[in-house]
Amino acid sequence: ILTMYLNNSYFGNGVWGVEDASQKYFGTTAANLTLDEAATLAGMLKGPEIYNPYYSLENATNRRDTVLGAMVDAGKINQDQAAEAKTVGMGNRLADTYVGKSDDYQYPSYFDAVINEAISTYGISEKDIVNNGYKVYTELDQNYQTGMQTTFNNDNLFPVSAYDGSSAQAASVALDPKTGAVRGL
Repeated sequence: ILTMYLNNSYFGNGVWGVEDASQKYFGTTAANLTLDEAATLAGMLKGPEIYNPYYSLENATNRRDTVLGAMVDAGKINQDQAAEAKTVGMGNRLADTYVGKSDDYQYPSYFDAVINEAISTYGISEKDIVNNGYKVYTELDQNYQTGMQTTFNNDNLFPVSAYDGSSAQAASVALDPKTGAVRGL
């Protein structure tokens, strides 16, 4: 049951299953994850966007440390192992070697936002949304979304750092002015 759950769980960024998540976030197979990496992925299950190390390294690290503490409490690891795993810096170890499959979601950021909105609006879990046959209808305009993704993927438009050394950040949302429907983001 646990294997089935992990192989069908959503890990953000359009990635489903622990094997693909291992490749996406750490560039390795699930079998070769280190303790801290495995704890990071386990922690992401509670909220793949909130605890996504690409979006919030601090949230991901704090959640990883919580998982390690729970593993100590459950007797799965000892305090020394947890302490050692907590000292590992995650940021420079992130590696994206994941190559999506042809059936992966084409618009992962939009998909992630829809899932999060459904969770917050209806109070149902992500697992239920994904596994229980819910039908979710959106106002996605593929032309808007594709245009936004193309723009945001153009590194020339987003310098590595600003004059003060901070990283450039950007966001965009296309709304229908009459209905408020989100057409792209």
